[in-house]
Amino acid sequence: MADREPWRDVVKICDNFEYMVRPDAFPRPARRPDARAHLRRPPTADALTIASPPLHRPNTPQEIATAATTGGHVWPAARRLLEYVEAARPPWAVRRGARILELGAGTGWMGMTLAANLPSADRVCVTETRAGGALKWLRRNVARNEDGAEEVLWRPGVVHVEACDWTAYSDEDGTDASTSKNDASRDDDDDDDDPTGSTPLSAGINPRLEAIEWDVIVGSDLVYDDDGVRYLPRVVRHFLRNNNSRHFLYAHTKYRYELRDMALWREFHECGLDVEEVREDGAPSPPSSPEPLTQLFPEKRIAVLRITLREEDE
Repeated sequence: MADREPWRDVVKICDNFEYMVRPDAFPRPARRPDARAHLRRPPTADALTIASPPLHRPNTPQEIATAATTGGHVWPAARRLLEYVEAARPPWAVRRGARILELGAGTGWMGMTLAANLPSADRVCVTETRAGGALKWLRRNVARNEDGAEEVLWRPGVVHVEACDWTAYSDEDGTDASTSKNDASRDDDDDDDDPTGSTPLSAGINPRLEAIEWDVIVGSDLVYDDDGVRYLPRVVRHFLRNNNSRHFLYAHTKYRYELRDMALWREFHECGLDVEEVREDGAPSPPSSPEPLTQLFPEKRIAVLRITLREEDE
């Protein structure tokens, strides 16, 4: 790391984020004195402009709580995942023409930071659901940093925004993507989402995501409720099986919801997925995990997980 310039932290967060829950329930990323291994906060001129949506919309049903309450903030797990990629330099990060898919991109900070720091990448696709306005605000953030930026930090055409409805993948073949839910999954003011038609207005599997073989899938802290426990492993399984993706690199805050963690690992296993914690060279070994439900307040920590298809399921 000493002979390579650290990655640029290209984020600027608006301060007017309206939480639908208590703001103090979600701690902000801790700052470390030694920032060499971390993405740095640069001068404003080099920063992405990240807007946070006005989430509290009384007349809009909240079909997916996670989209409505957690997608407007850059969480510590996203920073930890990029810290790992910067330090470990996995093969896909240096491969010319790499294609990267991010699930649950939220503000788009992680995907845009990857695009800004991996000049050899051919495509970085950031995805979100339409529910709660998540896709709309993701698209606006990307547009602000392309059309409205003094300096675009990636090559033209690298960053793409697409819809990804997780409920479409809850069966192995995705056949339960109910067209009857199309209207319910759309925003009430979604007509201006994409006049070019580059993103499907209906719920279901997005064919543009199916047409590409992704070198890697990434995500961070995507499970905050029981729906996430059910859907995430099935989404990951689908892309690993059908798109020739090598693995899902996922940063997860362990012990935030211990029972939900246990359910998530069980779902990964039942979906034929193997989960391995990885770390960069020189990083300390993670502490041993306590026996389930033996500590009243187990210490939370962010684990970087490499999730792959079990051999017999490939």
